[in-house]
Amino acid sequence: RQCEVCPKWFELIGGRRQDAKYCGQACRFRAYRQRQKEAGRLRGEGMTLPQIAKALGSEVGTVKGWLAG
Repeated sequence: RQCEVCPKWFELIGGRRQDAKYCGQACRFRAYRQRQKEAGRLRGEGMTLPQIAKALGSEVGTVKGWLAG
């Protein structure tokens, strides 16, 4: 499977989840930071918390926490 963040391919073996999206921790954290940044950008464009959560595939409470910090 190809990582959703970088172009690296990785195998789903050795205890790795079958629904893994990222090649490793670094890409997983990078994706998390990108979602936080995108939430701020969308809020600046006037989107509501539920709209942002839906766009990012997250929960409203999570998005609220990102924007409060």
